[in-house]
Amino acid sequence: MKKIVFTTFLLLSSNLAFTQSLMIYKTDQTSLSFDLSVIDSITISVTSLAKALTVSNWECSATGSSVENTGAVTGALEEVTEGLKIYGGGDQINQSVHLTSIADNPVMQKTIYLKWKAQDNGDFITVGVNLYADTSNWSDAYRMVNLTTGYSSDGSEVISSGTWYFTRIAIESNTIVSVTAAENYDDKGGRTIQELSSTISEPLKTFAFGINADKKSFAVLGEVRIE
Repeated sequence: MKKIVFTTFLLLSSNLAFTQSLMIYKTDQTSLSFDLSVIDSITISVTSLAKALTVSNWECSATGSSVENTGAVTGALEEVTEGLKIYGGGDQINQSVHLTSIADNPVMQKTIYLKWKAQDNGDFITVGVNLYADTSNWSDAYRMVNLTTGYSSDGSEVISSGTWYFTRIAIESNTIVSVTAAENYDDKGGRTIQELSSTISEPLKTFAFGINADKKSFAVLGEVRIE
């Protein structure tokens, strides 16, 4: 028995002699390597990838015949306990929000997670998510969510008013895949409502979540993560 224990100890000691590095794999597909022989201690902390749902962190745009940055104007965008509330613009105006700091929140080779719900006022409402390569003119958008309440329009899927939905958008070097599900994200067991895909010819910079609805209707963003 003593001989076995001694042999095992030597084996473990030998393995430890060769195990001198620690490799950490990051969510952006890069990695970091550390030499353990020069490290006294390791402290692990978690940095949240969630984007703060505050008015200061988002900008609201109204899109009609032209694009106008309205900012956090009264009645268009506000903070509520459930998240960020976006009101409809009325008169065929699409009201959408995008992150204020675009450069600090890149979306290429990332996955965007959005938890949201739309509350209509008994009228038709359209929910969309667009991805943009041009953030100067906000043109040539890739529409990756096409959902409506009440009835289908232009190939949309019909959703229920006041119900939480979960959209996951995976962006690769030349493709986008968007999956919207009920009950949870599709990769967490949610029930798929709509799946859309598209090819892209240039790098994307950001996304915008928006609705087309009357001014008494609104949507709530309850969670936004970029991983």
